[in-house]
Amino acid sequence: KPVKLDDLARLIRRACETGQLEKENKQLKAVIRRQAPNSEMVGESMAMQEVFRLIERTANSDKPVLIQGESGTGKELVARAIHKASPLADEPLVVINCAALAEQLLESELFGHEKGAFTGAVAAKPGLFEIADGGTLFLDEIGEMDQLKRHVICYSKTDGSKLWQKDYDPHLPEDEFRGMGVPEHGYASSTPVSDGANVYVFFGKSGVIALDLDGNELWKANVGTGSGDRKWGSGASPVLAGDVLVVNATDESSSVVGLDKNTGKELWRNEGITNVWGTPLAVGTGDDQSVVISVPKEVWAMDPATGKLDWYSTNGVADSSVSSSPVLDGDKVICMGGRSGTGVALKLGGKKGADVTETHTVWQGKAVARIMTPVVYDGLMFGVSRGVVTCADAATGQEIYKERLPSDAVGAGGGRRGPSSDYSSPVVSGGNVYQVLKNGTVLVIAAKRDFELVSVNRFEDDGTEFNSTPAFSGNEMFIRSNKYLYCVAE
Repeated sequence: KPVKLDDLARLIRRACETGQLEKENKQLKAVIRRQAPNSEMVGESMAMQEVFRLIERTANSDKPVLIQGESGTGKELVARAIHKASPLADEPLVVINCAALAEQLLESELFGHEKGAFTGAVAAKPGLFEIADGGTLFLDEIGEMDQLKRHVICYSKTDGSKLWQKDYDPHLPEDEFRGMGVPEHGYASSTPVSDGANVYVFFGKSGVIALDLDGNELWKANVGTGSGDRKWGSGASPVLAGDVLVVNATDESSSVVGLDKNTGKELWRNEGITNVWGTPLAVGTGDDQSVVISVPKEVWAMDPATGKLDWYSTNGVADSSVSSSPVLDGDKVICMGGRSGTGVALKLGGKKGADVTETHTVWQGKAVARIMTPVVYDGLMFGVSRGVVTCADAATGQEIYKERLPSDAVGAGGGRRGPSSDYSSPVVSGGNVYQVLKNGTVLVIAAKRDFELVSVNRFEDDGTEFNSTPAFSGNEMFIRSNKYLYCVAE
């Protein structure tokens, strides 16, 4: 057909205008990204301002960038900030944790493979270099994974000197430790437990180890080397119930396992339990002792000698996962947490194997914390989550107060959700609640019905994250960051 020159000219002008608008849009987005404050990285110190300047300068370069720092110092945040401020911001950012891959799998992940290239290669798979083409590929933890070690270290409580150290080769590959929640804590173990004569350590896939107080290994047991569907890694501590060491291995083998504390021999195993990172709770004594664990939507009490159910309740945390541990309050146990924000209190005891849902439920209500375990003191229940302090009546579950902490108390990077959430649980000493935030802020809150922020203290120069719960011994408080162990005393 003959071309209508006026229509052709109009179409060409429209195409040129659209192309110019798209170009200007990309340029404006790049300017806004460079000028807007980084929403994931917060800091006002001279050191942080220098980091921001380096990010801005590096973002305009097309050269490879090496980001150095210990685990937990924010290397991935820096990589994301560089990508976001670069001309490639609209292209993919692909992150791979090299430490989480076995050496024989790394090449396949990076460069891909064709169908039938090796056993198990049932289909062709593009490599991460191909997927990230035109964008950014961040290789995290590029050190050799076979250099990873597990450590049990004993320090003098008096002066902090190291008394002994035991090193162990880990079971590989480990789960990744980036992202929200349990993975963000790295490969540090959960809290060891001691009976005063020996110490028992749970290293997840790398096993359970018993040592005497001089560091001599007594036994080592394997409770599973698998990964849960979320690949969050280990999160629970072992607990002693008489001569039985109870281990929450739900991530390693979908099991709760009972071991003979003297030999490490497996006594029983309850299977089919997933997505539980809370530590079991031993209640009662002698023949009346039970081990209580909060599982999704239910609460179980197990006989530590046999693993059989003493009783159970179908009133539990109404969620698909549980990170908070059960808490004892007199003759009842309190369980809460999860995205649902639910809580329940159950009276202890019941006929062997019985469903006590109808007879033993004391109250159902809202949780005072989602991930951290609440603390109960003098009939009150306290939790700190996302910069909010909540106090509830432990007897009824009724909320007494909910107070948002002032921003100058929380500080940069504390009291936030997502990758900046706070995971340490509160503890009580001397009539006060102590809560450690991820950024090294320590909140002291009066353990009473009226909200009172007693004091705010900070570890300004640590430079890493604080994810562990503090421990008191007398008037001394012990706090661990990703880098240091601290002892704070009056």
